Amino acid sequence: MDIMAKRDKDPRLQKLFDEGKKVYSISKLNTIEQCCYQAYLTYKKPREGSQNVYGIMGNRVHDTLEEIIKDKATEKDLKPALYLELQDLDMLGIDFPKDRKGGTSIRDNWIADMQHFCENFVRPKGKFTTEELFIYKINDDRYIQGYIDLVRHNKDDTISILDWKTSSQFSKDDLIHHGRQLILYAMGKEQEGFKVKSLAWIMLKYVEVTFMGKARSNSKEKTKLVKVFNRGKLLKELSKYIENDLCELNYDEVDIEIMIKNAIDTNSFDRLPKEIIKKYIVKPYVRKYDLTDALRNETLDYINNMADLFESKSDEEEDWEAVEITEKNNFFCNQLCNHKKTCKYLKKYNDMRMLLKSEDEDLF
Repeated sequence: MDIMAKRDKDPRLQKLFDEGKKVYSISKLNTIEQCCYQAYLTYKKPREGSQNVYGIMGNRVHDTLEEIIKDKATEKDLKPALYLELQDLDMLGIDFPKDRKGGTSIRDNWIADMQHFCENFVRPKGKFTTEELFIYKINDDRYIQGYIDLVRHNKDDTISILDWKTSSQFSKDDLIHHGRQLILYAMGKEQEGFKVKSLAWIMLKYVEVTFMGKARSNSKEKTKLVKVFNRGKLLKELSKYIENDLCELNYDEVDIEIMIKNAIDTNSFDRLPKEIIKKYIVKPYVRKYDLTDALRNETLDYINNMADLFESKSDEEEDWEAVEITEKNNFFCNQLCNHKKTCKYLKKYNDMRMLLKSEDEDLF
């Protein structure tokens, strides 16, 4: 991949490596926190792993967006790039996880969201740079490096840091975990002398919709509503509001039913009356994140704690304990971990699950 080749050759990083400095990334720190054994297999005694479908598809979308921002591609290139990568993954036998019923709803929903994004993406306005390397100095021996998806250079000489995300929404419990990446980006640029105005994720699977509607079914008056919906289910989510709008415009009941069905089936406003279309303002979902001293300090503590943990370990494999695999986290271990095919702890866990399942089935 061109981006990786560019990263490998960057002389600023190579200089640090040549000097024997300890250079971390946020992904490395997160791996250490998530599972020390995974960190051992990835960074200490590297073993070849296998990428997951989300990582591969995310990289393809990111790369195409970068080309668009650099005027080396256009918005029309997004959808073909998406489907070309899906075809390649099908040929390689790499697929999305099955849902609880063994179906393809996870794959179908992800593709529906991303298809809507590709069909409706408009290049953002402003002056941008992409994949900017930053190197943050913790001390003379320890550094953090990373590449920022998108930096907007504002007219007031500040910058805004943006990160494309093809993942699902972040829960409140996980917000600080995900937010550290943005905080670190800001700290890196601040150390270079930039003034950071704002931080945000561009959540590609979602849109933000602003319209006048009743907050509850029993509300008497309409108010301004701002809601976030999955792109692939946009018109389905709005159908009740649109139905009420059509009723107020005195459309026939049969016509309303047909229009709503067409809108949901095509996931598009195109066949709806103009009076309806203009009522709904649909924008990409840009989720902002605060930049505070408290979050800066929390991020610094996290960096040093994870780096200290990594550096405290010996070269012995037994010193790198695996995370306890449970019903709560086994999805990551089985689907997202790059070492899912070779992890001895995961194999033991899955073997035990299969044994217990067979015992339950043989109960009667």
